[in-house]
Amino acid sequence: MNSHQRILSFLLLLASAVTACSPSADTPCNYHEDCATPREYCSSTTNLCTVYECIEDAHCASHSRCNLISNTCERITILDMGTDIGMDTPPDLTPSPMLDTPPDLNEPDIQDSQDSTPDRPDLTPDPPDMTDPPDLPPVDTTRPSITSITPPPGSSIDTTSVSWTISFDEPIDPLSVGPFNFFLFDNNDQELPVDVMHDEINHTVTVTPLDPLPASSTYRLFIDNRVRDYARNPIASRVNQLYYPPFTRDENLHTLAMKWAPTVYQELGALNENSRHNIPTAIDYDGDFNASNNLSNLNLIQETQQIATAYYHVAQTPSHYFLTYIYYYPARIMNDMGQNTTYTHDFAGVLLVVEKSTETLLIAEGLRVNDGTDLLISFTSEERSQEVNLPGQSRITAPFSASQLEGGTHYPLYIPSGRHEACNWFDAEVQPPFDICIHPAQSFRDNHNGVILHAAESGLPLSQSTPATSADGLPTLDYQLVPFEEIFWMRKDLVSSKLLFNRSRTYSADGMRPYQNPDGSSIYLPRNLSSDDGSPFGKTPMMWLTQPVQSNDGQWFIDPAWTIPRRYNIPSTPTWSYDYCYNLILSIDQRSQPNCQDNP
Repeated sequence: MNSHQRILSFLLLLASAVTACSPSADTPCNYHEDCATPREYCSSTTNLCTVYECIEDAHCASHSRCNLISNTCERITILDMGTDIGMDTPPDLTPSPMLDTPPDLNEPDIQDSQDSTPDRPDLTPDPPDMTDPPDLPPVDTTRPSITSITPPPGSSIDTTSVSWTISFDEPIDPLSVGPFNFFLFDNNDQELPVDVMHDEINHTVTVTPLDPLPASSTYRLFIDNRVRDYARNPIASRVNQLYYPPFTRDENLHTLAMKWAPTVYQELGALNENSRHNIPTAIDYDGDFNASNNLSNLNLIQETQQIATAYYHVAQTPSHYFLTYIYYYPARIMNDMGQNTTYTHDFAGVLLVVEKSTETLLIAEGLRVNDGTDLLISFTSEERSQEVNLPGQSRITAPFSASQLEGGTHYPLYIPSGRHEACNWFDAEVQPPFDICIHPAQSFRDNHNGVILHAAESGLPLSQSTPATSADGLPTLDYQLVPFEEIFWMRKDLVSSKLLFNRSRTYSADGMRPYQNPDGSSIYLPRNLSSDDGSPFGKTPMMWLTQPVQSNDGQWFIDPAWTIPRRYNIPSTPTWSYDYCYNLILSIDQRSQPNCQDNP
C-alpha cells in the first residue's frame, strides 16, 4: 500500500469513528432497549432517548471516557488513543523520507585482516527468552451480588418518606446505574418516577420516589439484571421484591380478640434447657420476612428481639363468634428413640366458639399441627355439655368449667414444650392417645418450668418476665396479639424459597360452600412457611385439620360455621347460622345488615 492509499484509509476510518460516536438525540422510544447502549436510556416522562450524563471518567464504563465538553460518556476510538497513551497528536502515518544521497558504489571495499572482522550486521537470531512471562491480572468473571436491601423485602413502608438502599459486594459500573435499571411499580404495574443515586465508595445505590407514593396494596421494587460491575459482569438475575403500606387494624375486631384471648400456660422445657424455641413469637421475629432462616437465627439474634406473640382471626355469623388463636414457634423438638430431633417451625392453634346472645364459650378446639394429619383436641363447656357434645366420636375430648375462665372469658390454654399442643391447663387426663397433653393438673411436668402468658397490647421477651407473684407460683409474661391479616393474608404473595411462604394452593370447599372471590376468581392461599429443612412443621392455618374432619384442607379454619355443626350436637336455641356477617378470607362483610349490626 503506497502513502496515498494509507492516508485515504485513515480518513475513512476517521469518518466512520465520528459517525459511530454521534448520539441518537431525541429518538422516540418506549423501552430502554430502543436506545443506544450504554449511553442512553428511555425517559418515562418524554418517551425520548436521553443521554446519561457524566462528570468524570469513573462515571463511564470501561473503554469509555467522559467528554468534559458535552458531559457524556463516549467510547474510546482510534482517535482517542493518542490521548490515552500519552501522545499529543494522532500517529504520523506518512512514509519515511528517502536518504539525502545514494551510497557511493565506487568506494573501495575494506580488506580483511587478521585483526579485524567485516563491518556487517550480525544476523544471528537472539536466543529465545527462557524467563517466565510477566503475571497478568486474572480476568474478572464473577458476577456482582446484592448483599442487602433496606428496608427488607416484605416490609411495611412509610409512603411519604421511604427510600431504598441496595448494597453490592463490589463496585458497580455507574453507567449501569440509573432509572433505566432501577424501577418502582404500584399494584397496577404502573411505573412510579424515582431518583437513583450511586455511592461508588460504599458500593450502594439509593432509590427514592420523586413523589409521595399513592395508596396501594403493594409496591414492587424491580432491579434489572443489566446492572453490572466494571468488568461488565451482570448481576445473576432480576430482583423483584414486594413492599406494603402501613397496616391499619380493625379496632372492633381487636377488642373482641383481646376479650377472649386465652391465658397461655407455656411449658419451657427442662430446667437446664435453652427455652427460646418454646416461646410463641412472630413469624418475622428476626425482621427479614424470610422464614427459611428462622431456626438458624434463633441463637444469632439478641434474645430481646424475640417478642412473645400470637395471631388472631375472627369470623362472625348472626349467632356466633369464631375466634382462632395461632401460636408460632421457630422449632419443634421431638424425642425419637431417646434422641431429641429438632425440626424447623411449629404451630399450635385453638378455635373458640362463642355464643353471642349469652356470651358463653361453648367449644374450644385445639390442634397439634403435624406435617400430615393434624390431631384435634376438643374441650366443651361443662355447663352446656348435654347440649354440646361429640356423639359417637372417639377423639380427645373433655369438659371445662366456666369458673376456669380467667376474668370470665380467658380460656386456660396449656402448651407443652417441644411438641406444642393446644391443651387444657386444668385437665391432665385427656385421652386417647396417651402421649398428648400429659401433665399434672395445673402444673408442668417433672423437671420442667414454665411461664403464664397474658394477652396485652405489646409483648415482651422471656428475659423480662415478671417473677412469680400469683398463687400458681409461676412467672408471668405479656404476649402481643397481631391480626392474622397483617402477615398471613396481606403478605400471602410473599412466596419464594427465601421469603415467608414456599408455595400456594387454590382453595376449594366441600358442602356447596363459598370458595371463590366475589368476582369469581380463585382464592390462592399459602401452604407452608419456607424452610431449608426437609421435614418442617410449618403448615399454615389455611391448611390445618385434614383429619378427622371430612372436608377440604383448611376448611376448619376458613369456614368454621360449616365445619363445627358437622361434628357436634349444637343447641337448638339460638338457631345456628351458616351465613357470615364477616369472613376475611371469603371476602364477606355484611356487618351493616340488620341481623349483623350487633357485631363489632
